Amino acid sequence: MPFSPLSTKEVIDLLHRNNAIAIWAHPVLSKGKIDEKDILAMGIDGIEGIYPENTEEDTVHYQKLAKKHKLLLTAGSDFHDDISHSEIGTCYLEGKNLEVFLDKINTK
Repeated sequence: MPFSPLSTKEVIDLLHRNNAIAIWAHPVLSKGKIDEKDILAMGIDGIEGIYPENTEEDTVHYQKLAKKHKLLLTAGSDFHDDISHSEIGTCYLEGKNLEVFLDKINTK
């Protein structure tokens, strides 16, 4: 079967057409590769602002970005195997951020 890569915008639109939430995963790893303004304009729903490779400044920046643009804030340890970035469960949402996230996914 032939493979046809999709652009970031096409993937976001595909997710939305299928009632899914489009989250910008670990944005700290795409610094200098993806322009924040461009991805925000594509209609993302959220940003993984709490991530083990973030500096404290990164986390604050992404939290402010989510708030300013009314995006969901997510967190992730990015645990895939024994050599992952951190141990599973080390990055998580709590308080109001968790409530907002749960409300959003429960209405999807």
